[in-house]
Amino acid sequence: MTSSIRSPHIGDTTPAASIPPMPGSHRVHDRLTGLVAAGTATLFTGAFALLGATFDYPDILDREAGEILTRFADAGSGTRVLWYLMLVSSLAFIPLAVLVHRNLRSRGRGSALNDLTAVIGVVAGVLQALGFARWTFAMPYLSDTYVDPATTAATRDAVVVTFEVFHRYLGGALGEHLGFASPPSGRPVSPCCSAAWLESRD
Repeated sequence: MTSSIRSPHIGDTTPAASIPPMPGSHRVHDRLTGLVAAGTATLFTGAFALLGATFDYPDILDREAGEILTRFADAGSGTRVLWYLMLVSSLAFIPLAVLVHRNLRSRGRGSALNDLTAVIGVVAGVLQALGFARWTFAMPYLSDTYVDPATTAATRDAVVVTFEVFHRYLGGALGEHLGFASPPSGRPVSPCCSAAWLESRD
């Protein structure tokens, strides 16, 4: 009896059969993606709401620099922790975008729309993280220096100028504009994400 199994030969151009995904692998990936998505949304929404209650965010962004610095210094460590949570939630959107893209491609649903959505998601996470990073790294020093009674008027003026640079560039240009044009704030990119998901279900 001749065996039906052929040994590979050098120069054989017959394509090897693709290995199907292990049963349940999609389900595991879906659950992981769902957990990351739920955790990111909960963390961002919760921190955002608490900052609104304790720091008047985002309305405080339109106040004078001196008022913002003073309010931040008076807010205490609790508000600073909330800004760290906002930073973490923005960074968490980077692996989330990658997970969604990977899940769709693993089902053979890769497309230009899926690729674009993933790129926008990663970029959005980076830009929002840059915007929130100013509150966790620059603002503590700037606000403490501004309210310090020993600070001279010239130093206080320099603090205000430095704050305005961070506030207008990292915050206004990158974080609140380019970053918030994508999730987790979920505005224009939400239709893209939905379209990519619906495409994967066809």
